[in-house]
Amino acid sequence: MSSGDEHFIAGFMEDYFAESDEHLVTARGLLLSLERAVGQPSIDSAILEELFRSFHSLKGISGMVELREAEMLAHEMESYLRALRQQDVRLSQAGVDALMAGVAALERVIGARRENRSAPAIGAVMRQIAAVVPDVLESGTSHRLPAPAIAAGPQWIVTFVPSAVLNERGVNVDHVRSRLRERGTIAHAAPKILASGVAFEFGFDGDLDPSTREAWSA
Repeated sequence: MSSGDEHFIAGFMEDYFAESDEHLVTARGLLLSLERAVGQPSIDSAILEELFRSFHSLKGISGMVELREAEMLAHEMESYLRALRQQDVRLSQAGVDALMAGVAALERVIGARRENRSAPAIGAVMRQIAAVVPDVLESGTSHRLPAPAIAAGPQWIVTFVPSAVLNERGVNVDHVRSRLRERGTIAHAAPKILASGVAFEFGFDGDLDPSTREAWSA
């Protein structure tokens, strides 16, 4: 790997850490507001939506840098917030405590990556969060749905190779990620080292019609 590639990846990781810090600070503040709704008949939907967006974003960007522990934690917290949003469960102190424990675990996991240390164990926190996610009720029987089958793979593999020319036009990895999300779902994303430098590969499920592909290639 050239020094230029190393510098690029270091800059990309710094962007990840900065964005993660923003989401974690936001989540901590929102959880304090959410805790006040324990025992109340309703929850402020704006708080739930913003919390969900923060954890969803953390899941996505953690997947992009292949920090699986952070991705898994954020996904499990999303599940609880989705259940609250759909009124499948009432907000409890145990639920708030689980989310706070999840945020603390995220901070430890991301901090370990920042300091090039091994990720701490997350099993206990994952079980704490999973314990407050409701089972799905079907025909009067309470149970968890089976894990979804592994898909055959994304419809598209989209590779973005940054360049100075593209950057001057405002086309960077965040821009590409946003455009893909407008069209469908990013199944996975990761930086790749090529002989010519650094690229970013996105596994994408969605609508990329010929005219769109042609426009994006220009």
